Amino acid sequence: MLKRCPFFPNDTINPCLTNNCQFQCAGGCAISLAAYAYDSFTESKKNREKTEDLENKLNNIEYEIGQLKQVLSRLS
Repeated sequence: MLKRCPFFPNDTINPCLTNNCQFQCAGGCAISLAAYAYDSFTESKKNREKTEDLENKLNNIEYEIGQLKQVLSRLS
């Protein structure tokens, strides 16, 4: 919930608290929905970057294991 609504910048009346918000009546506060969408996008981007980093690390490990197998097969 917003502390101060930019559409109704009156300090004494908060439309979120009085259930008199035009945006909530239309299906949800536009600002809250936009903020939630932005946060979700940011989080999914961070998760995607972490996943890509883990994939790269796993690929490097797999490559190193392959190198070790080649060295060990030459020694046998």
